[in-house]
Amino acid sequence: MNTRVITIDLVVIARNSEPELWNIYGDPEYLARLHTFFDGLWYMDSSSSDNSVAVMQGAGFSCVQVGPEGRLSAAASRAVAASQSSADLIFFLDGDMALDEAALLPERLQIFLDARARDPRLCGFTGRTLDVYPGGGTRWRTPHTDAEGDALSFGGFVALERQALLATGNWNGNVLANEELELHARLRREERRVHYLPAFSVRHYTVVTSPWHELAAAYLPLRPDRYGAFGMAVRAAQEAGSLLSLFRLMPEPFALMAALLAALAVLAVIGWTSTVGWVVALLAVLAHAVWVAHRRGPKFIVVVPALLVSLPWGFLRYRRLPVRWRRLDASNLAEGAKFHAH
Repeated sequence: MNTRVITIDLVVIARNSEPELWNIYGDPEYLARLHTFFDGLWYMDSSSSDNSVAVMQGAGFSCVQVGPEGRLSAAASRAVAASQSSADLIFFLDGDMALDEAALLPERLQIFLDARARDPRLCGFTGRTLDVYPGGGTRWRTPHTDAEGDALSFGGFVALERQALLATGNWNGNVLANEELELHARLRREERRVHYLPAFSVRHYTVVTSPWHELAAAYLPLRPDRYGAFGMAVRAAQEAGSLLSLFRLMPEPFALMAALLAALAVLAVIGWTSTVGWVVALLAVLAHAVWVAHRRGPKFIVVVPALLVSLPWGFLRYRRLPVRWRRLDASNLAEGAKFHAH
């Protein structure tokens, strides 16, 4: 592909995000840059009850509503968008994200096209995320990469070649969170890579939440719609034949399981009352914690056990449901647009 013939769409997903969407897409200069760079602008709405759709219609987006009668998730919205788009490349953005320095998008896209010309395995890219908190606080987040500079993870911002995405099976709307990990595992299974380009960055307008509440929600089903998402990703990867790729992308929970089993085996052999046995078991768990801190950072040490604890819940709750969606424009809003199944 080259910059003279490539077509590019932007897909924004949100639900009840009127203030955030207005803050970003109510900026005339930013919006003009988007209309200049992208061939198509899509807004995927998860059955909002506020004026999110009206804001995005006013910004010139083609609006699609995903209905509550079927599966309602970020991945479901992205899957419908990919199936309806005809672009070569799709930028996926969460509704509270804005592309940084939109005027430089053409030059930065060329960096990816040049990289892809050197490595045909590349099917997309991600970049850096600047979390912007109320009051002005900020924090940069960058994905972990492998030795070749390809991303080992991506989140709410990722650009993917549509044909590669569809050939891999598209987004799986039945994975209610961690859908990026599950899709990434399928891409890796097919020897496709998502490149990390630090030149691309997004601003993520987020809020400060209680770390204790977030930690409790990771271990307990305080948010039943998202709890056990890692287990759903594991179940979907098992069905898709990409479990090994998922393990390679996220080995920490599986390694913790192995460390715990090894500790139990040592205690069973040496004896449950053996001081040596308990010391060896504790060293196995501590070694895993040191390894996780080195790979992901100290905070991830408490996240990994939560993933393991919630895995069975999500694995058993995984269900396939159809996605119901409809296009929203002036004509069909008046007539009452019909929902389609995906």
